[in-house]
Formats: sequence, C-alpha cells, structure tokens
Amino acid sequence: ILAMVCNKLPSPIDITAERVEKLMCVGARTFDSLPPETQELKSAFLKCSSEETAPVIVFVSKMFAVDAKALPHNKPR
Repeated sequence: ILAMVCNKLPSPIDITAERVEKLMCVGARTFDSLPPETQELKSAFLKCSSEETAPVIVFVSKMFAVDAKALPHNKPR
C-alpha cells in the first residue's frame, strides 16, 4: 500500500483568525451563528496553549482521490 505523508505540517501558532473561523464553521454556517461557548474556543485556538487548563482542540481531516467520473454531478441521469 502506498501512503502519502505531508512534507510540511504548518505550525498551529501561525494560523490566522480567519482560518480558525473557517475550520470551525460547516457549510454555509457563519462564525457569528455559532453558540457563544463555541466562539470562545477561537481565542484558545489562536493561543495554542499547552497549559493544563487549556482546552484540547483536535481537527481531523481525511482527503482521498476520487475519479471525476465517480462524482454524482458527472453521472448520467
């Protein structure tokens, strides 16, 4: 099995506030529409603290290649 590994993993300290908001929002939802408790995580995300009391934030992303012919909008109807 061939596995591809990321050559450069960006430092979490270098993330921008705009990028944090994009990661926290799904679909057409805006950051301002998130619950206040969730919006508060933005500052923790940007601080990237390793203190015992800091929240643990995990972002999981899975990407894989798919042949364009297999996409729903390319299938005959």
